[in-house]
Amino acid sequence: MTSEDAPSRSLKWVKRLVLAFGFTGMALVFAAVALVWPYFRDDLLLDKTVRAVALDWRDFGEDKAQTRLEYELDHLDIGMQVSDGACGLFTDEGGVQAVRCKWAVEVVIPGVDLTLPLSFQSLAEIDVDGSLQ
Repeated sequence: MTSEDAPSRSLKWVKRLVLAFGFTGMALVFAAVALVWPYFRDDLLLDKTVRAVALDWRDFGEDKAQTRLEYELDHLDIGMQVSDGACGLFTDEGGVQAVRCKWAVEVVIPGVDLTLPLSFQSLAEIDVDGSLQ
């Protein structure tokens, strides 16, 4: 055995360890994304929906906006964690019209006895001057 063999062997082991930890870390990140992505996707869909419903409320009235909200909730392929009661139309004392969806979910992390609470809110408001906020 030459003196060059020992450092090259230890360098190979270090490379293998780095690769093993790298792949494990990547697998954990992908698993975490896979667990929470459906909920973030639903939130993104609801962000767009509340804006569209708010504009319908401004342009066509509250009844049409309520009908559109119910239709979108039924047809957007949103998970069951968003109930029909999670979204609604509200008018504050100043006359601002708001469409809001507020919901929460607990994500169970497999393999460990942990849950990750997540809460979401989508909000669109129409000011008294008719502008979308």
